[in-house]
Order: sequence, then structure tokens, then C-alpha cells
Amino acid sequence: MRLRRRSIAFTITEILVVIAILLLLSGIVMAVYPRAKVSASVASCKQNIRQQVMALNMYGADYEGYEPVHETIDFPAYAMRRPFLLEAYAGGNGIMYCPITPQCAKDKLYSTYIFSVKPEKNSPLYNTASVQFERWFADPNSQYPVIHCLVHDELHFHPSERHLSDATNPPYLVWLTRPGAIKTGRYPIFRGGRIAEMCSK
Repeated sequence: MRLRRRSIAFTITEILVVIAILLLLSGIVMAVYPRAKVSASVASCKQNIRQQVMALNMYGADYEGYEPVHETIDFPAYAMRRPFLLEAYAGGNGIMYCPITPQCAKDKLYSTYIFSVKPEKNSPLYNTASVQFERWFADPNSQYPVIHCLVHDELHFHPSERHLSDATNPPYLVWLTRPGAIKTGRYPIFRGGRIAEMCSK
């Protein structure tokens, strides 16, 4: 009888140890998984921007004599204003959407990347935008985004939309600088669209 009780007590102890180990492992996995998900999203976003740059260069090769975005940014302004043109150069593989774009934004927008480009010359905003661009890109070390992900900008940097941010967007921004580097982190840029408004309806 004593042996049986000891055996049962030992079995219960084993079960408790196994449960404790499983809880510990699940805690580690739960802590690591979000970071791995963010890392995968960042890597995918960087790859999208690299492909967009390649598509811009290919478009520029096809249309020599194009208007550049800025004297220091040799991208064709026409294609930057109409990013849907780049899809054909990228093989139509969905590079125009940030990896974490909510479906509600995909349904209403062609792209969730913002391209820093002046409006058309006949636009009433052209002169004002030209002054802003000179200010943004005059510094050779300017880190102002040439391309950046609108989802990260809008949903993360506006506290009134924190509920959407928490649901769809980790706290980082992926952007292309004028010298051609792809950066990640925080950047104080202005809203470029209305994703949060669309997605809250």
C-alpha cells in the first residue's frame, strides 16, 4: 500500500514538473514570437522598398530625360506620382503594400507606401511643395524618407488611433533615405493618408 502511494505521489510530481516546464517554454515562445513576427515584417518591408527602387530605375531607363524627384534624388517623378506604374516592373508581386497592411486599406488604396515627390507643375501646390522639398533634401545627410510605409506612419504616430496601432502595427517605421539607405525605427513624419479612418468604419 505504501509503495502504491509513493508511486502515485511520484507520478503527480512528474506531471507537475512537466506542466511547469511546458508553462516556462510557452512563456519563452510567447515572448519571442512577437519579436520574430516584427523582424519578419521589417525584412519583408525592406525587400519591398528595394524592389521599388529597382522598378524606379528600370522605369527611368525606359524613359530617358525624365523629370527627377529632386536634383539629389535621381528617380523619375512621374512614376513616383503614379506608383501603380511600378507594379509591372516588379512582376506584379504586391510590393506596393506594406507587409502588415490591413485588408480594409488594401480594399481602398492601390499602395500603402508614400513616395516623397512634388505635385505636378500645374498644381497650385507645386511652389509650396518645392520650398518644402528644398528644405527636406538640402542637407546631404538628410534622413527624410524618400519612400516610407504609410501604415507604420499613420497607425503608429497618432495616439488617437492607438487601438488600431496595437491591433495592426508594431512600433517601427521602415523608410528609404536620400543617400539610398533603408532605415528602421521611429521617425516624426506627417500623416500621408486616411487608413485609420477607413479601417475604423
